[in-house]
Amino acid sequence: MRQRLFVGGSWQRCRNLALCCCKFCRRCFPLAALLSGWPQASAKALIFASQQVKLTEDQEVTQMKRREFIFLAGVSTFLATTSRSSAHQARAFRLADRFQPQFVAFDGYAPGTIVVDPRNHFLYLAMPRGRALRYGVGVGKAGLAFRGRAIIGRKEKWPSWRPTANMIRREPAKYARFATGVPGGPGNPLGARAMYLYRDGRDTMYRIHGTNQPQSIGRSVSNGCIRMLNEHVKDLYERVPLKTKVVVL
Repeated sequence: MRQRLFVGGSWQRCRNLALCCCKFCRRCFPLAALLSGWPQASAKALIFASQQVKLTEDQEVTQMKRREFIFLAGVSTFLATTSRSSAHQARAFRLADRFQPQFVAFDGYAPGTIVVDPRNHFLYLAMPRGRALRYGVGVGKAGLAFRGRAIIGRKEKWPSWRPTANMIRREPAKYARFATGVPGGPGNPLGARAMYLYRDGRDTMYRIHGTNQPQSIGRSVSNGCIRMLNEHVKDLYERVPLKTKVVVL
């Protein structure tokens, strides 16, 4: 005998109440049987229905625990992978010993003069008694590097940056979006400090500056400026005053 029962929020037609075609009917079986006045709603049937309800609830709890375990396992895996990746990147870059700041024999220039050797990727700060403090640097690509003499006409901490018109013209896809400038900060291409090179009272548009690309030290990859590690350019910045003479070989 078929009956219509209000089960799971809607009326469902069932062939019998024990083996219902609706997955919600068994859960509501005791109430449904009583409401329908079904004469065979025995105690045994009610016990069976209660067991089915408990079984279903246990299954749901198990599923929830499984989902929670899978989620937490995924989070743990992601964090471990990210940590390993960051650690690998930190280990991947190590500045060569020859590019670390160090005192070396050096003469031919007055103490306090900055001398840049682009071919060997070194910057020297001449010192008294035939010595200099040498730093590793990155320099300009062929045809873009500055040559000759200049002075430091301006100094800035965490400088802002704007690509030159020539940079935008050469690589518009890369630089045009920065035409209005980029504020100073860790993500700025000029890094932590910048010393601006002037010649005859005019900005040459070349700088000695920091970088957020430490792997470029020891390479000729820039648009002509002389780049240093942020820690190194901070040190040099404190050692040299305005109007320091700069010679780029």
